[in-house]
Amino acid sequence: MRDLRSAKEAAMRPATLALAGLLALALATGASARDPVRFTAMDQTTVRVYFATKPVVWTGLTPQQAKAFERGKPIPQGLPLSALPRDLLARLPARPGFAYLRVGADVALINTKNGVVVDLIEDVFG
Repeated sequence: MRDLRSAKEAAMRPATLALAGLLALALATGASARDPVRFTAMDQTTVRVYFATKPVVWTGLTPQQAKAFERGKPIPQGLPLSALPRDLLARLPARPGFAYLRVGADVALINTKNGVVVDLIEDVFG
């Protein structure tokens, strides 16, 4: 009976380790029930690889604009915004109520209801 219990415990170890690893990854990336919409590591890689293979002309922000543009705040008026290319958007997860935009050297995830910058991939074009 003890051998059967040991075999069951050994069989469950990989699943337990995988679950613990996923939990640790979620905690390390800052995922939470309050703020579930963030760029994942895969999203960041997708964006960076896309623009590495299809470079665009970089138009930076003025120092004053850059200072006013940050995560957790609404997008300042007059900031130059660009939509991401459709073929890149097709590779990113659909996030209803949110938009992906290019802002200066960054790619931003914006809450379309209130215009707040939810997350950033910084220095994509810098």
